[in-house]
Amino acid sequence: KTIFNRPRPQIYPLIIESSKSFPSGHAMNNLIFYSLLVFLTYHLSKSKKLTFIAGCFSTLIVALISFSRIYLGAHYLSDILAGYIVGFWWITTVLSVAYTMILFNLFMPKPTLTERIIAFFKKLINILCRHQILQL
Repeated sequence: KTIFNRPRPQIYPLIIESSKSFPSGHAMNNLIFYSLLVFLTYHLSKSKKLTFIAGCFSTLIVALISFSRIYLGAHYLSDILAGYIVGFWWITTVLSVAYTMILFNLFMPKPTLTERIIAFFKKLINILCRHQILQL
């Protein structure tokens, strides 16, 4: 908000805000929170019906909160849309990083040197037995 330094609407505001207007923090934070709610509902329940209900509920809440910010005279429509864009970017970035870490096993603890040596010799013995070089 300090980068853009955009003043709030002055046309009959129902509330008086002292901070700047662009982008809408309410729209951004609500989009992030309710998107994560739907994401976690899907991944924890695996129920399409429950996820659909959570998605509809979340969409309604985000829309109502955003409409209230415009109705109260706290934001322009462009402030709300910019908040949505920043929120969508944030949630996409966080989920992309999380999935990348899962994909490349970055959450898994690294094996110690001893564990790697033992694993190497097990593989070596397996290969030697398979090619009948070593009989156990």
